[in-house]
Amino acid sequence: MLVSVFDTRVSDNNLGNAIIMESVDLYLRALFPRAFFIRLPCLDPLGADSLGYLAGSEHIVFGGTNALSSDMRAYRQWALEDATLDRVRGVVLMGVGWWQYQDDPTPYTAGVLRQVLHPERLHAVRDSYAKAKLHAVGIDNVLVTGCPTMWGLTPERLAAIPRDKAENVLVTFTNYNQHESDRDLLRFLQERYAKVFCWVQGPEDWQYALSLGGGVEIIDPSLEALDRLLCSPLSLDYVGTRLHAGIRALQFGRRAVIIGVDNRALEKGRDFGLPVVPRGDEEALRRMVEQREPLGITLPWENIGRFLGQFDGAQRVDPALLPPNSSAVIRPEGGGQPRTWPVSRLFGFDRGTPVDRRYIRRFMAENAAHIRGRVLEVGDSGYTRAFGQAGAQCTVLGAVAGPGVDLVGDFATGEGVPRGAFDCVIATQTFNVIFEVQAALEVAYAALAPGGALLFTVPGISQVSRYDMDRWGDYWRFTDASVRRLLGRIAPGAEILVRTFGNVFAAKAFLDGLAEEELPPEALDECDVDYQVIVAALARKPL
Repeated sequence: MLVSVFDTRVSDNNLGNAIIMESVDLYLRALFPRAFFIRLPCLDPLGADSLGYLAGSEHIVFGGTNALSSDMRAYRQWALEDATLDRVRGVVLMGVGWWQYQDDPTPYTAGVLRQVLHPERLHAVRDSYAKAKLHAVGIDNVLVTGCPTMWGLTPERLAAIPRDKAENVLVTFTNYNQHESDRDLLRFLQERYAKVFCWVQGPEDWQYALSLGGGVEIIDPSLEALDRLLCSPLSLDYVGTRLHAGIRALQFGRRAVIIGVDNRALEKGRDFGLPVVPRGDEEALRRMVEQREPLGITLPWENIGRFLGQFDGAQRVDPALLPPNSSAVIRPEGGGQPRTWPVSRLFGFDRGTPVDRRYIRRFMAENAAHIRGRVLEVGDSGYTRAFGQAGAQCTVLGAVAGPGVDLVGDFATGEGVPRGAFDCVIATQTFNVIFEVQAALEVAYAALAPGGALLFTVPGISQVSRYDMDRWGDYWRFTDASVRRLLGRIAPGAEILVRTFGNVFAAKAFLDGLAEEELPPEALDECDVDYQVIVAALARKPL
């Protein structure tokens, strides 16, 4: 199968298009793993070879960027020529946007778009503004999906992004859209952050940034240099005018504020709640930088799913399971110093599903018969809902009252936790954050009715959970031997099962913050008891 892609990186000097096309490629390769991809220019006219590939392609996709405009003769982000226009047909838009706020499309533009765009397949556009412009020329098979760079920003990954202001900041400026407020922006950041880094997304941005004043450290103009900084252990926010540098920061789990300088960022802010501040609104900028406001990003998952699910012969792809920056694993270049920072400090939540969650799911599936009747689950009801037997009723235990919490209690002291009340107690990755671990296990076991089962997991090889450490502590790592000994003390006479998950490959990947979706499942599933990523246990109380 041939798939032709109008690739906005070809003959282009804007690294934002490299960020966009990385995500476009990620999803296309997931859809068509056996396809041969042809890269076509969009800024230069198509030659004979390119036109030949178009004719032989089963699918033709235009990837990202603001390529559409109301006057496609005057603004040629898509260099279609009248002489060959009749040979360009059946193109599917994938996250494409409209250039600037403009008048209605000209008759010429309307004719071009109706001819080259696929008449039946769904087109994915960045925002409602682009959809309205296409509607104005009679093209209605359009879905608002946002840019593919955003599709991996699931609620779980967004929830893991810090809410507090960082110590340092990364800034970007846009040379082709200069404004007197840019100097104020730089001063604003220098007053509030210890160090200001600047990344240049386009070649002219460098000189423009220097013209605004000193006091910034300019990092190399490459996507690799940006990723190295975003992966580094530095406490770092992003504030800048470059839209996709801001989205890249969000992909890496960094707090971000995007300065809206044109319709692209402003429309995404309106449609999806992207953290966008209009240029020059210093009060709104100050509020977003200094206050602990949660991210309000909401993506149109149904539309994204409809777009990805429409292609003949394609694999089924769940956008929520794909990491947005899967190629961003940083390796030493040219024999340089080994990398001493992880790819993700968020256990991989910002990239997909953490490796240890694969093992927890397997353990719960293996012991689903015990998840029955009255269930007490710590934190939320996820595993009860996923693996509980018919009729299982879950009570969610939390340390403090809040949404979704049914029972406030403390395993460490026993306060609020009823004895002999439950047929199953589920506690995943919980006992490592309780210093009085034996006492906590005793309380959890005592909560079981006769014949009830305690199911729990604890970390073996793992990074420190900074979230827990900064709030109540992260104290323990376990082995199967330590878990057996603890259970022998607190549950004499119980049926006890202890098993481990992981191997050296899984341990290294987990410590680096790689996600399950980025790794071969067969390598993760092999068990080596000398490299215990997690320890899982069942303790069943006698009748």
